[in-house]
Amino acid sequence: MALPRRTGYRSTDGRSCPGAPPPVRLAGSAMDHTTELALVIAAGIGLVALLIIVARQRREDRDERRESPFGVSTEGMKRCPKCGTANLWMDATCVSCGSKLRG
Repeated sequence: MALPRRTGYRSTDGRSCPGAPPPVRLAGSAMDHTTELALVIAAGIGLVALLIIVARQRREDRDERRESPFGVSTEGMKRCPKCGTANLWMDATCVSCGSKLRG
């Protein structure tokens, strides 16, 4: 069963307009300016977040690659962050300056 061929177009209020030209489609975007602005802002926030994450990862990698200023002979010892004195691993405070040790 073949459908009848349409020759007219529908108007904006739904009525048929036989012999009328097809509706004109504008070449622009179908989005309104608010939606476009929101998408541009969201993309900008995403790019800024990406740059912050990459910078943090590079900084962490650089810190991990940096060589320790202390020799291997300090194994089992804690170094004081303030004065650099070697302390026993079980000490809570530095024997030289008395500052609190990490760990």
